[in-house]
Amino acid sequence: MAIEKTNVIDGMTPEDNGKCLKMVIYDYFEWSEIIETEHLIMLRDKLNSYATYWEEREFENISKYNGFDFDYAVIEYHTLHAPSEKAIAFLSYAQKQLREANILIGSIFVGDADNAVRYDLVSEE
Repeated sequence: MAIEKTNVIDGMTPEDNGKCLKMVIYDYFEWSEIIETEHLIMLRDKLNSYATYWEEREFENISKYNGFDFDYAVIEYHTLHAPSEKAIAFLSYAQKQLREANILIGSIFVGDADNAVRYDLVSEE
């Protein structure tokens, strides 16, 4: 699963003693200027899909999640390649919009699974 499959949740798990649903996006594409616009569109579409999944409580259709009463969701973004400046700006903007639905963009992990570097978006209240 990956970013191009916008209607698929790449990964999810309950956290914070069942108060949080953590959802994960996996992205293997490079952030080159040539495909940056297309990449941003895929990321936007993926985030919108996750927001819809959360707002419509679609996770309740999965038996292992239907007993949880989640208060909020966190989206972790795992990317093999460092996001461009435009991507970071977009994620910061998306963070503000998603907050209204009790969704946070958590950490951004850059690199492969064994050597990923963690970054956190700076939130401006």
